[in-house]
Amino acid sequence: MDDPTAKSGRLQRRRSVDRSDDMSVGRYAQPSSRLRPMHHGCDRQFVGMIVAKKRALNSIQEQSGETAHASIRCNGPDCGVSEPAIPRLPVCRARGRGELPRPPEADEGAVVLNEPRSQRAIIASEWREGWSTGVATMLGMGLGAAIMPTVFSLFVRPLGEAFGWTPGQIGLAQNAALLSAIASPFAGRLIDRMGARPFILCGLAGMAAAYLALAAMPGRLALFYMLWATATVVGVATSGLGFSQVMGLVFQKSLGFSLAAGRTGQALAGIALPPALYAAIDAYGWRAGYALMAALILLVALPAVWRWLGRTAPAPQAPRESHRRRWTRLFSDRRIIIVALAAALAYAALIAIVSQLQPLLVSKGIAPASAAAMMGLIGASSFAGAFVTGLLLDRFWAPAVALAMMLAAASGAALLLWRGGDPRYAAAGLLLLGLGQGAEFDIVGFVVARYFGMRDFGGLFGIVVFSIAVGVAVGSSLIGLSFDAFHSYDPALGVAAGALVLSGSAYLLLGRYPDRPDG
Repeated sequence: MDDPTAKSGRLQRRRSVDRSDDMSVGRYAQPSSRLRPMHHGCDRQFVGMIVAKKRALNSIQEQSGETAHASIRCNGPDCGVSEPAIPRLPVCRARGRGELPRPPEADEGAVVLNEPRSQRAIIASEWREGWSTGVATMLGMGLGAAIMPTVFSLFVRPLGEAFGWTPGQIGLAQNAALLSAIASPFAGRLIDRMGARPFILCGLAGMAAAYLALAAMPGRLALFYMLWATATVVGVATSGLGFSQVMGLVFQKSLGFSLAAGRTGQALAGIALPPALYAAIDAYGWRAGYALMAALILLVALPAVWRWLGRTAPAPQAPRESHRRRWTRLFSDRRIIIVALAAALAYAALIAIVSQLQPLLVSKGIAPASAAAMMGLIGASSFAGAFVTGLLLDRFWAPAVALAMMLAAASGAALLLWRGGDPRYAAAGLLLLGLGQGAEFDIVGFVVARYFGMRDFGGLFGIVVFSIAVGVAVGSSLIGLSFDAFHSYDPALGVAAGALVLSGSAYLLLGRYPDRPDG
């Protein structure tokens, strides 16, 4: 018969272990600001190992009658017994994130748990707080400078018929992108210092005024160039330069998806605007088309940005004396040059095709009305491409995603070159081009944020926008001049397909993600 004193001691020690277990597991299974951030795919592994080890410890305790104490932090009064510790659990690693950090206050060998959070939960949480910023971005980008190349081609034939201008002469107006390119880095630095909202509002108002002036202009080619240049330059703030900075500050954990969601406004505008503008131009003339663009900005985009785009604080800044040294270091980094060149090649090819898309399809034998309707395919595909790319960027290595999307766009250009006169092949080609167009914006914004951080996002993105604007100006001008020289768009389509392949391949040179972005 057992000694009552010994039995009481064993029961007391068992209660001590039970309380210790309850405190250690129960406490750290709850969300806490002191917990180690952990990739959700690793939590089940850790919980399973802890349960198995505790069962083994309880079994040993029952057999030996001695307390086995786990090396798990416990603040209770019965945790003062020092016993053999559980071996440390292996470090869990997450793809692209390196070794998960350990909190400084954790005891050596202690097991710290965090509540698992799926990517869907992260997206829902951030959008529950910042939905107004997302909606304002959708509307502002959809009717801002990003849609200008898409609707430009709808005015090529009407302006030529009205004033006798050739497609090459009209296409030269796209050289105004060079002016916006020069202004982009400076605008980006101002956005970093002062915030994006005032610049976006001024840009939308300036674009609306320029559209109204275009609707009233006489037939002077120089005046057309000047007004289009005005709309292009003031619209710089309404592009990704302004909105990406806002989205990056508001949606930090779901950046890829959120950039894609913000881009949906441009995709939806690409679907709805071409048929509506074509109908307005066909019924009331090209002046009605420009007036409709101004009305949409004044009645939809401007009020939405004014009401919903939050006054976000500027990105955190380095000390004033370190700016010059920091920018010297950033400019010497080959990765920003790679991103700028890759983005310029992609945008030059995509925007060149889109800027002359309707006359290109007509030259292949497709009726003008059908060609205008088919332009909506690029918008629909861009919508899907933006979301697919955003989700892929949050999960996979961004350069590999960029290569896949650029190869798809290159295949679309090749289809237009090969069988563009067949509506089925032309539609397939436009869908593939739309995937690339929808992906490229997300890729550029994500890559800049992931490799360089948010401190100088506006300035660095401005450098990339500069290279993009140069590429767009060169590509949009050359495709029109190429048609004037060869009376065919086929040579330009071949060059565009090659440029897209080079762009996707260039992203691979960026290398692995940095453990800690420069910003």
